[in-house]
Amino acid sequence: LRIAFHNAVFGQHIAEEVVVKLIKGHIKDSDPTKALVLTFHGPPGVGKTFVSLKIAESLYRRGIKSKFVQNIFAVKEFPDKEMVERYKAQLRARIEESVAKCERSLFIIDEVDKIPATLLDALVPYMDSNTHVNGINYRKSIFLLLSNTAGSNINEIAFKHWKSGMKRETLKLSDLENELMKQALNVERISGLRHSELISRHLVSAFIPFLPLAKEHVRSCIREGLVARKYFSQVKNVPEDVVDRIVKELTFFPEIEQVFSINGCRRVTDKISFVMEQMRSEL
Repeated sequence: LRIAFHNAVFGQHIAEEVVVKLIKGHIKDSDPTKALVLTFHGPPGVGKTFVSLKIAESLYRRGIKSKFVQNIFAVKEFPDKEMVERYKAQLRARIEESVAKCERSLFIIDEVDKIPATLLDALVPYMDSNTHVNGINYRKSIFLLLSNTAGSNINEIAFKHWKSGMKRETLKLSDLENELMKQALNVERISGLRHSELISRHLVSAFIPFLPLAKEHVRSCIREGLVARKYFSQVKNVPEDVVDRIVKELTFFPEIEQVFSINGCRRVTDKISFVMEQMRSEL
């Protein structure tokens, strides 16, 4: 997992350090006291989903396609707030079926900030330190809850850190975790983590911040993208002037300093296609 982080995840030193240690510790523990519950926070495009996929790949031979990985897109699967009780039953059944087959099941739930908090409460029995629920041990399971909450707060802290002249890598989990907890509790709309028992019962093992991506990280994404799309055979063969052209197609903030990418690496693939087609037409 650490190798996957190092080779394919850019600019997320906090997530790399904390997630790798927690996953490794949980897997090595033959009898953990509770399920591992991690919440990933940050703006879109900074690697929350990508890291989740890498975790799945590190744990299961078939990665995200494993029958022991439940990849749940909350907004798509639970769209109607009037059907929460039905969704709860479906979610419970899905968890119970998976863990009955494999105690080391992985559950990835995306966009938890956009679903009713009461739906998340259905997860509580499986995350708590219960010995067994209906004869099944859920304490070896891992839950990853992905959220866009606190994205602007993380951006602000990262920018202040940059402006003070300090290296990005000196930012620590302790510099951001209190802010993430506060945001999880104080989101105004009645959804996501704020009103769920996951917070009040202290079931979240760690709140993981995903930082905004600086230009150097976006450039790394571009190089990897060009190789993945087979425009170049290796990262070292990618010309910097090609990377420069693609970077110019992306938007950065703040408006004056232009430090961080507004969309992380999310639009890189589209911009690669656009610029490479443009360059082809210039030949």
